[in-house]
Amino acid sequence: AETLLIERLSFSLAQVSGLVSQASGHSVTIRDNVFFLEIANNNTPSVEIDARVPLTGVVSGNRITSIGQGIRLWAITATSEAIDYTVERNVIDTSLPAESNIGISADFRGQGSYTLRAFSNVVDRVGGCNCGLNAGILLLVLQTPQVVASLTNNTVNGTQTANGFVFRVDDPGATVTINLFNNIASGGDRSGYTVSNSGGASITLVADENDSWNNGIPDNFAGLPSGTVRNKNPQYVNAGAGDLRLQPTSPM
Repeated sequence: AETLLIERLSFSLAQVSGLVSQASGHSVTIRDNVFFLEIANNNTPSVEIDARVPLTGVVSGNRITSIGQGIRLWAITATSEAIDYTVERNVIDTSLPAESNIGISADFRGQGSYTLRAFSNVVDRVGGCNCGLNAGILLLVLQTPQVVASLTNNTVNGTQTANGFVFRVDDPGATVTINLFNNIASGGDRSGYTVSNSGGASITLVADENDSWNNGIPDNFAGLPSGTVRNKNPQYVNAGAGDLRLQPTSPM
């Protein structure tokens, strides 16, 4: 079992990317760094962890400006092995909105047992490349894993030609639980929230008190109970300048 910690560094025109494919019980933590990644490839992530064996990964408190993706996480195991990711307090934007792809991406495949916790992240003005699965925050589930994804207090604003929060499950054998609370999706060209279940998988959505404001098309929860979805102006301090803190009068 290996432990890796990367913290308080500055990366310019560089990324942190790793594949973990042997042994088990590893820990990877990437926290409190600054990334500026202007590479003209709309799928290049600033931070990427590709786990093929049991691993705990934490991506926390980073400031990321990227043309491509901010954070991309993979979980791919052939057996019922556990991979656990926490993504919290990251601020992600782009210097070229028309070229960017995804703010936070979790791509879960295989037959493992995977956990994603995404708390208090801010994703601003990404997703303009119109290059497929572009989104503010994306969960993609393929094959037959068991997945629990909990997203709380995240803000996704200004997604361009993209949905804010995207949950896509493509295999009928997958079992997916999504906990979705107190998130904000605002000012996007498409939906604030969209759930896609093309394979007829078992999806449980537990949701309440999310906000969807001024998005281009209606939300789509695939017929699942969505709880209370508010349609209120979140009253950011200065969205045009990228300051998505809430004013004291905010209904959020």
